[in-house]
Amino acid sequence: IRPGECLKIRFEYCDFEKQIITIPGELMKVQKPEPFRIPINEKITCLIKNIRQTLIERGDLNPEFLFESTHSHFYSKKPYRITNVSNVIKKKCGLENIQAHGFRKTARTFFAKKGVSYEVAAKMLDHSVRTGADSLYQKSDLLELRAEVMNLWTLEVEKNLPESMKVYLK
Repeated sequence: IRPGECLKIRFEYCDFEKQIITIPGELMKVQKPEPFRIPINEKITCLIKNIRQTLIERGDLNPEFLFESTHSHFYSKKPYRITNVSNVIKKKCGLENIQAHGFRKTARTFFAKKGVSYEVAAKMLDHSVRTGADSLYQKSDLLELRAEVMNLWTLEVEKNLPESMKVYLK
């Protein structure tokens, strides 16, 4: 998903049993009536649980946002700002010219190299590919196919993470 949408993820959107994150459609860049479902796997589930536990250990007994600002106060919780995310990526990974949105471009290129169909790759990025009759007949969000691709993408990202960040996936 887009960085701005990612920052709006609340823990309540995460269903670890079904292994999906469900973001309300009105929070997506292209607002829509139906929610956007993101398949997650064991690695991502572990990461999210570790983030929540870290927030609790830092004193926030009821964290709301997956990426909650450390400057938020108890009654005014807010998600991280996108510039803060880019700064963290630059510092932790040592990459000066990186933008958080650039991961979408990298992911799309990866999907193409792995032979992921155009429609599934577009759905991974919440892009619309249907026009005309297709938009009337094809209503699936291709969740099962996207889950397979998400597993490939997770392995690729993990492979390229600095060792200092891999600890959060365990």
